[in-house]
Amino acid sequence: MTLSKREVEKIISSKGANLVSVLYIDLGSVHRAKAHSISDLDQVLRSGTRFAKGNLGMTTRDSFNPHSKYSVASGEVMLVPDLSTFAIADYAPKLAKFIGDLRELNGKPWSLCTRRPLRDALRMVEREGFRYMGGGEIEFHVVRREADEIVSFDSGPVQSQHGLEISQDIFQEFITSLESASIKISKIHVEGGGGETGHMEVDLRPAEGMRSADELVMAKDVLKGVSKRMGYICSFMPKISPTHTGSGMHIHSSLWKPGENENVFYDPDDDRGYNLSKTAYHFIGGLLAHARALTALACPTVNSYKRLLPGRWNSDGVFWSFGSRAAAVRVPEGSAMKSARVELRIPDASANPYLVTAGMIAAGMDGVKRRIDPGDPVNYDVSSEGEIGLREAKIGLLPGSLREALDEFENDRMLNRALGEELSEEFLKNRRFHWAEYSDKVTKWEVDNLLEM
Repeated sequence: MTLSKREVEKIISSKGANLVSVLYIDLGSVHRAKAHSISDLDQVLRSGTRFAKGNLGMTTRDSFNPHSKYSVASGEVMLVPDLSTFAIADYAPKLAKFIGDLRELNGKPWSLCTRRPLRDALRMVEREGFRYMGGGEIEFHVVRREADEIVSFDSGPVQSQHGLEISQDIFQEFITSLESASIKISKIHVEGGGGETGHMEVDLRPAEGMRSADELVMAKDVLKGVSKRMGYICSFMPKISPTHTGSGMHIHSSLWKPGENENVFYDPDDDRGYNLSKTAYHFIGGLLAHARALTALACPTVNSYKRLLPGRWNSDGVFWSFGSRAAAVRVPEGSAMKSARVELRIPDASANPYLVTAGMIAAGMDGVKRRIDPGDPVNYDVSSEGEIGLREAKIGLLPGSLREALDEFENDRMLNRALGEELSEEFLKNRRFHWAEYSDKVTKWEVDNLLEM
């Protein structure tokens, strides 16, 4: 429920906050914000705060992309707060926080605002007679750095009771702060399975429309902030070392009838016997048809592709399944009216939640419009033999590098239109420069294995 301006001001006053910030997510998935004194509250709520357009030319490393059309001379935009995102979280009790929309100085939406494509996608969903519900599972590592070593939080074996007991203090801090920011969770547990501990997962409850992506943004801030206050780093890096398990950000989606408590993905009369509707099958078909291009939005860093390797319990093939965690798309087994949903397993938390959700909805709805058949589910283990097993099963592979994914995205006209031509162009420039910054780096593995070849 969106509070009125007067209600927001009253809550801020009662809690004694002395700073008000508005944030946006840029093309490198970095959360950027400015804070104003509380004396500027009225002005910030009415017209926001200003940013240089050139900021959207920055990469993940805060370096400026020389290929961006935006520079120091490109003028400014307004970042206008969305009152529905208002939060004062327990871990930062003096900061009133909003997520904003980037607008031209004349008030029109700016083409490079990364929330804009999701708004467009949600309007398209409404025109087709549906409403969108989404929820995310965020995986992350809690670690600290000692000299050149990564030291993991001692959280015990994967999904273990022992791990929960060890982690109860930090888990309680996570839960309390998430709830204080009006974010409801369904599960929290120790993840992992690799050779290191400190891998955790928080599952958010489904939310409607824009709120589903807003909560992913806010939850990431909460998890990082709480961890830092406790002396740790909350890392959303997809693969932090060869021995640490990869971290994903799986997104669950469903379509519902407007104003009704009816899940459009559910059909008890399904001819295939899975309790899924034709709309659900076509949505899956659209995701698979655009999966390779969608990977650029879902996995936008060079490190993302150290996670997307066959046989690692991560998405590696363009197929759908009920049981296989290696599938790009999974449908949780035993669908019922309220639980029928589609899980995209490709994304990781380095993704911009607005861009990946917008692309995911656009791909799924393209499948609905074109009635794309996803084929039969693959419920046996095709990735245990790695890439060879996938190829022998005639299953398409996901891109093996950011460069390959960006090429796929550039050639996917539907996804380019869904994001808007200018945003797509700037996204490609930004991520290609990220690739270029990485490409000439020589790793220790290369030196150790090739120096005396």
